[in-house]
Parts: sequence; C-alpha cells; structure tokens
Amino acid sequence: VTSTYADGRFELRDLPAGRWTLMASKPGFVSQRYGQRRPFETVSPLELANGQKIDGANFALLRGGVINGRVLDDLGESVANVRVTVQRRQMSEGTRRLINVGVNDETDDTGAFRLYGLAPGEYYVSAVLRNSPIEQPGDNAGYAPTFYPGTGNINEAQRVTVGAGEEVSIGFSLLPVRLVRISGTVVSQSGEIGGGNVQLVSASDGAEGPLMTQG
Repeated sequence: VTSTYADGRFELRDLPAGRWTLMASKPGFVSQRYGQRRPFETVSPLELANGQKIDGANFALLRGGVINGRVLDDLGESVANVRVTVQRRQMSEGTRRLINVGVNDETDDTGAFRLYGLAPGEYYVSAVLRNSPIEQPGDNAGYAPTFYPGTGNINEAQRVTVGAGEEVSIGFSLLPVRLVRISGTVVSQSGEIGGGNVQLVSASDGAEGPLMTQG
C-alpha cells in the first residue's frame, strides 16, 4: 500500500514475482482496479516477472455519486441510529441477487444520512433500526427492515439512479409491523454451544432482503 504524491504519482517497489491486483481509491471517488474501463468490470491480475518494471499504470478515477436523505418513523418524526445500506443487483451463482456495495451510513439525530463514493448505476437503499425491539422484550410493535420508498418487499422497492458526481436526495419512512419472537437452544452432541450466531432471512424474496443477525 502506498499514497500518491501531490501530483498523483505513485510507486510500489521490491515486489516479488507473481499475480497482482492493483487498485486505486480515494474517499469521494469510485475505487478502480487497474485495467477496468467501467465500474464493476472483472479484470485479470497483473503478471509480474522477476525484475520486471511496469510503467504507466495510470488511473482516471470517477468522482463518486451521492445519495442523501432522511429516515422517518410512521408518525413523520426523525429516527436516529438507523443503519442505511446501498445494494445493487448482480449475477451470483447463476441468479440475480442483491449485493452490498460496501457503502453505508448511520442516521444522526435529525434522521439524515449521506452515502457517497458510488459508481454510476442503479441502487436499492435499505434501512434497519439498530436498536430494533426485535432484540428486546416489548409490546410486539416495531419497525421492519425497510427498502426505499417504504416497503419490506424487495419486489416493491424503487431503484435510485445515480450518475458520476451526481447527488440524489431521497426520504422514506420505516415500516411499522407487529413483531414475532423466535427462541430456542443450539446444542452440540456433547452439550450447549456458546458464542454462536443464529441468522434469519426472508425466504419470500429469494433471500434478497436485509439479513438480520442475532448473536
């Protein structure tokens, strides 16, 4: 890993021979692998022989797009501590699935979020309340993981289109639901198992919805 100089130049020295993936990134810009002509394109690794020197490994980074907005509750009030995530559809194991792109944010006390550094394309935005009552005893009322513009069903979600350097504003409300509780015990053949994770994911949408994980 190295940082560029003020004029953008960089140099990586004393590398052993082998296959290498070269990538450049900067906050607010779209990360790029060497050889990519467009975002998300698959490229072959660099083949580096003993003593070989590669010059002209240049990048032209796109300024990333931005999705900003606010998350409200069903009464129109701002909600803090909501995890907002960006996903895109992508082929995986022969089927189109929602894949996290690694860009997320948490709402502040005004319900505001800002997701930046996005490559041009179409995205789905989802929100999950971090302190959801689904993890605490209560009156069985709470908020489901919600896709923009305010649905728990990925098939009803609306795509947000973002261009290079473009800033798009959206806003939506969390979906109020009656919550259910699932409890049980996980054991091995010799006894109880501590520190494991139990995962719950919707089967109605092809496992594309937000994954809820509880320890």
